[in-house]
Amino acid sequence: MAGLSGRQGLEEPRVLEAWKIRLVDGDTFWYGGERIRIRGYDAPERSESGGFEATQRLELLLHEGPVVIIPQALDVYGRTVAEVYVDTRNVAAVMTAEGYAKKR
Repeated sequence: MAGLSGRQGLEEPRVLEAWKIRLVDGDTFWYGGERIRIRGYDAPERSESGGFEATQRLELLLHEGPVVIIPQALDVYGRTVAEVYVDTRNVAAVMTAEGYAKKR
């Protein structure tokens, strides 16, 4: 994948401190200076129908227990695409199962 050479920390699990997480929308958040995009899940933008609700639910979910990310790649926007887990639950699977995924 382009832009990955020399990138350290890919596929190495990292535990995040929940208080440092700031939501962008229902599928992306900031952790310090790093933007993290949840792999396997696409939420509506905040301005789209259901986007505000998805963002609120993700905020609550990310504070339900320890947050672990497994970085997979960088996307074209420079975001870290990662599998995200809370208390061993896959965040993408939880959000999709609860109906927050963007309708196609």
